[in-house]
Amino acid sequence: NFDILLCKGIVTDMFPFFLRHAQQMFPHLICMDDLKKISDLRNSADWYPDVRALRRKIIFHAGPTNSGKTYHALQRFMNSESGIYCGPLKLLASEVFHKTNAAGTKCDLVTGEERRFGDSDGKAANHIACTVEMTNLNTVYDVAVIDEIQMIRDPQRGWAWTRALLGIQAKEIHLCGEICTRELIEGLTVISDDELEIREYQRLTKLNYLDRAVGNPSHHEYLFFIN
Repeated sequence: NFDILLCKGIVTDMFPFFLRHAQQMFPHLICMDDLKKISDLRNSADWYPDVRALRRKIIFHAGPTNSGKTYHALQRFMNSESGIYCGPLKLLASEVFHKTNAAGTKCDLVTGEERRFGDSDGKAANHIACTVEMTNLNTVYDVAVIDEIQMIRDPQRGWAWTRALLGIQAKEIHLCGEICTRELIEGLTVISDDELEIREYQRLTKLNYLDRAVGNPSHHEYLFFIN
């Protein structure tokens, strides 16, 4: 700069011009703070600011298959003013859809393949049964049920349970699954600053073991496992 050479200015006078040039050459410098925040995956609960403004109560129904844990959660779901059921399979979501409508509570079905209305006129219901990947995070519900919560540890699909648990806008959330997930759920609720209650269940029927082999499938004998 000619002024600096003539001792009419100082080196720092050039900084605004250098900064303007740098921003033109490297525009991402302008949003560097935002980029750092977006790429920071340590505080995933903060991705859902609307949810963090709520004080949610999470009830973890922990127990083995056929222990009644999902039944108790669904009773709360059906008797609420509005609710969402999030299941791992279309078959389970469809089962809840039919049961809820049969009980007199209008319920819609939402999966990756279809949407069915509980109302014959096509009016959206206050209750929704969906596959977990289709969970709506933009609607506020009174009650949410997230089934098979132990799937949160699955390498391929676990993201959907994490997203539902941290991002669903519900005053009361019921988690159903195996007790092995307890430590993980406790850690996530600390991050999300939600109230956690754990209810443990025991199997309602005794498992009996056969004292012989189940047979040869080639003899047209079939074995069915029923949950």
